Amino acid sequence: MKKNLFSICLLFISSIIVAQPINNISFSTNFHIDTANNFDISSSYKLAVLPGNDGYVFSSNYDDFNYNQTFYFSRLSFDGSVISDTIIKFDETFPESYSSPYNNLIVSNGSLFHIASTSNANPLNYNAPFVFNTDFNGNVLWNKVYNNDTLYNGVKGSFATADGGIIVYGYSDDYNSYIFGSFILKADANGNLLWSKYFRINQSETNSSIDKGCLLSDGSYLFSGSVEDNGNGINYVSLMNIDANGNLLWTKYYEFDAPLHNGMYSTPLNLLTISNNEAYLVLDIGDPQTETSSMAAMNINQVDGTINWFKTFNDTTFIWGNNSENSFVKDNNLYIVYQGSGGAFAKAGSDNIIFGIDRNGNQLGAFTIFDQNLYTYETNAFVNTNDGGMLMATKGEYSGHHHSVIYKTDSEFNFPCVDKTIKPLLNEVICTVITGSVSEEYIDLYMNEVSYNEEPFNEVISYTESSCSCVLAVKGNVYKNSMPAENTEVALYKYDVTPGRFLLYSTTLTDANGFYMFDYLPEANYIIKAVTDIAGYVPTFYNSLGGELQWENAEIISTDCFVNPMLFDINLIEQLPQAGTGTISGHVYELEGYAPQAKKAPGDPLSDIDITVDQSPGGAVSSATTDVNGFYEFTGLNNNATFIVRANIPGLVNDSIYTISIDLSVTEYTTLDFWVDSVGVYILADSSTGINNSNLIVEKFEIAPNPASNNINLLLNTTTNSSTTISILNTLGEKVYQIQTNLNVGANNVLLNINNLANGVYFIQLNDGVHQQTKKLIKQTR
Repeated sequence: MKKNLFSICLLFISSIIVAQPINNISFSTNFHIDTANNFDISSSYKLAVLPGNDGYVFSSNYDDFNYNQTFYFSRLSFDGSVISDTIIKFDETFPESYSSPYNNLIVSNGSLFHIASTSNANPLNYNAPFVFNTDFNGNVLWNKVYNNDTLYNGVKGSFATADGGIIVYGYSDDYNSYIFGSFILKADANGNLLWSKYFRINQSETNSSIDKGCLLSDGSYLFSGSVEDNGNGINYVSLMNIDANGNLLWTKYYEFDAPLHNGMYSTPLNLLTISNNEAYLVLDIGDPQTETSSMAAMNINQVDGTINWFKTFNDTTFIWGNNSENSFVKDNNLYIVYQGSGGAFAKAGSDNIIFGIDRNGNQLGAFTIFDQNLYTYETNAFVNTNDGGMLMATKGEYSGHHHSVIYKTDSEFNFPCVDKTIKPLLNEVICTVITGSVSEEYIDLYMNEVSYNEEPFNEVISYTESSCSCVLAVKGNVYKNSMPAENTEVALYKYDVTPGRFLLYSTTLTDANGFYMFDYLPEANYIIKAVTDIAGYVPTFYNSLGGELQWENAEIISTDCFVNPMLFDINLIEQLPQAGTGTISGHVYELEGYAPQAKKAPGDPLSDIDITVDQSPGGAVSSATTDVNGFYEFTGLNNNATFIVRANIPGLVNDSIYTISIDLSVTEYTTLDFWVDSVGVYILADSSTGINNSNLIVEKFEIAPNPASNNINLLLNTTTNSSTTISILNTLGEKVYQIQTNLNVGANNVLLNINNLANGVYFIQLNDGVHQQTKKLIKQTR
C-alpha cells in the first residue's frame, strides 16, 4: 500500500564537480640580479598576476649603464620561486644619454602590456609613450612608439579598456608657451592607434596635468589631475569623463575650502573604482597654513563626479610616501600605503604602513610591516592576487647587495617571516570643496607610430638569498574495516562567512594507500567527508572519535600557519544490511535563496542533494543523491522497522526529519519531500509538488514588513476572482494559523495579526484549491 506524507525539503551533496580552487599561499622571498657584472634593476618595480594558478610576473628597468630601453622580466611560480628570467632590450633609433621610466604592467587578453616612456624615437629626443607587448614568458610580440614631433609626451599612467585595448595618458609640453597640458591615447590589442587627444586649460598662467585614470563600469573612462591657476592663486583637483571613442562627456573642478585653505598643491596619487558606481581618489595635498603634507581620500560618484566624502589623514610619527601605486582596493575598502623614514626598527630603512578606510570613510586601522633581516626601502608595487591576498614588491639591502623583495599575504594581510605591528588610528579631518570653473581645450592630437627592433641579450641569473612560506593543508587516510579505501572521493567543505554556512570547496580521490590531501588552502574552518560508493559502506564525515553520518556531528578543523598539521583519518561507516520490500522516495525543492547562483525559483527541483536513511534502532542504512528532477529513492528496506530520513546538507540546520514505519500494511512512502532555503531544511504541510508559477492565480505575493513583530500585509495580485486559503506553518510543518478569504481580480491587501506567534521562522502558504505558493516569514519582536 502507498502512503503519502507531507513533503519534506532535503538537500544532498554528492560527487559534485567543482572548479579547481585557487592555490592559497603566503610567502616572502628576496633575490638579486646578475651581481657579477655589477648591473642592477631599478626600483620601478611592476607586478602582474596571471590567471588561475599560473603565478606572477615581476619586471623592472634594467640598468646596464647603456641608458636605453632595457627591461628585466621574471616569471614567478605561485609560490614566489623564479621559474625563468630574461632581459628585454630594444635598439632605439636615436639613442640618448638616459633611460625613461617604466610606468605600468597590464594583463589583458592573455598577454602583457608594458608601458614606458622613451626619448629616443626622434632626433630632438622628445619624450613619447612606448608600449610593448609580451606573452607570459617574456617573448616580445610587438612594440610601438606614439610620437609627436613638436611635443614632449611623458607617460603618467595607463589601464586596460573593456574592448581589449589600452589607454595611455600623461603630460604634454612644448616648452615654448609655458602652458602645460596632457595627452590621452587609445590603442587596440595589437597596438594600433585608434585615437589621441590633447587637453589643457586655455587661460594664461595656468598649468594642468592628467595624473590618474581608470575604466568605469559603463565602459567609459575617468581621469583626475591637478590645475594650477597661478594668476588667481587657486589650485584645483580636476575630474574628466570621456567615452570609449574619446568624446568628452563632462569635467569638474574642485578647489579646497577650510581647513585646507585651497592647498599649496594637490597631486592625485591614485584613482580606483568600486561597486555602486563609486570611486576613490587618493591625493597628496599641501596645507599652506601648517606647511605640512597630508594624504587625502575622496569617495566620488562615477556618474557625475559628485564628491560623497573628503578627508585628510596624518600620522605624526611618519612621513607620507608619494609613490603613485601606494594604494589599492580590496573588498570595496581603500588601503593606502605610506612610508616612514628612519623607522622604529633597527634595520627597517623605511617602514611600510598599510592603512585602511571603508567606503564610508571610516578608518579600519593601520599596521606596520618590516623584515628584521633586511634594510628595506619603500614598497612600490601592489597587486591583488587571485586568492584574495596581496602581492607587493620592495627594494632592500642584504649582505651588501641591493635586493628585490617580494611579499605575498593571505586574505587577512598576514605575512610569514615578516613582522607586523598594529598602529593607532591616524588623525583625520573632514574637508569640503568648492566647485570651480576654468576655460578648457580638448582637441585631436596627431601621433605617428614607429617600432624599435628588439636586440638580442644574454639570459640573466637571479640569486635567491632567502625565502619562507606558509602552506596550509588538510590530509589523511580513508579506511574500510581497517583497510585502505583506494580511489574513494573525499570532499572538503569550507565555512563561508557570507552565506554563514559550509560550502563545498574541493574534491579529490584517495590513492592506492587510501591517502588524500588538500593543499594550498586558505586559513579557515573545514569539515571533511568521504563520499564513498564502496558496497557495504555509506558516506562518512570525519570525527576524531569515529566516523559520522550527519554533517552536524562532523569535527570542525581549523587551519593555521603556526599549528603543526596532523592526519585526519576517516573510518567509513558500515551499512546496516537490508532485505525487505520497503520503498522510500520523494523530491527536494527550492524554497527561496538556497541556489540563487543557479537562478532557481521557488518550487524548482534541486539536484545533487544528499538524503540519508537510518534504521532506528540499528544504524546507517544508505545515502542517495537527488537527480535532475530533485528525485531520490531507497528500495529493499527491512519490513517491520522504523526509519529516519534526513536531508544532509553541510551548514544547514536540519531539525526537520521524517520518522516512518514500514510494515505489512504500509511498505511504500512516495512523497517525502523537502524544501530548502539559505538557512535550513523544512517539511511543509500539504505541499503540492508540481508548482508552476506561470499558472498561479496569485501572480504577485509579497509580505510587508518582513521581518515583522505584530501585523503583516499580504500584497496579492490575482488574475481572477478566487477563494484562497491562507495558512501559516512553523518549521515542523504544523499549521499555527489559517483563514479563508475571497480575492478579487487585481490588487489585494490582506492584514494578518501575528502578535501571538513566538519569534522564529514561519511559512505563509496560499492555496486556491489548484495551485499553491509559499513564502518565508520571520517573526521578530523589537
